[in-house]
Amino acid sequence: MHKRPEPTDLLRIASEALTEEILPHVPHDKRYMTAMIVNAIAIAARQMAAKDDDHTGRLLNTVYGEYSDTSWDQLADDLRSGAISEESHPNLLDHLITSVRAELAVSNPRFKE
Repeated sequence: MHKRPEPTDLLRIASEALTEEILPHVPHDKRYMTAMIVNAIAIAARQMAAKDDDHTGRLLNTVYGEYSDTSWDQLADDLRSGAISEESHPNLLDHLITSVRAELAVSNPRFKE
């Protein structure tokens, strides 16, 4: 029985091949698009790797309850309206900061605080 490669490994290999083998030979006017493709592959790989560490889901579960079917949009609306606040949910700011940092680690890991 053969072990299948992990999807994150396949994406990493594709990204490396594009960057090291193909990008140097891409015409200048197509390099930006190729770099965007490499970046999209890298983001997808980080998203897959971070799937087990769902800070967003934990934040929404903390605020709305474990079986709630809410989204970031609902949370944003509730924060703007005042329905959700630090008074109603202690440590909300800490949870928000943790979630945003986790999102940045996936979408823009070079971001510095």
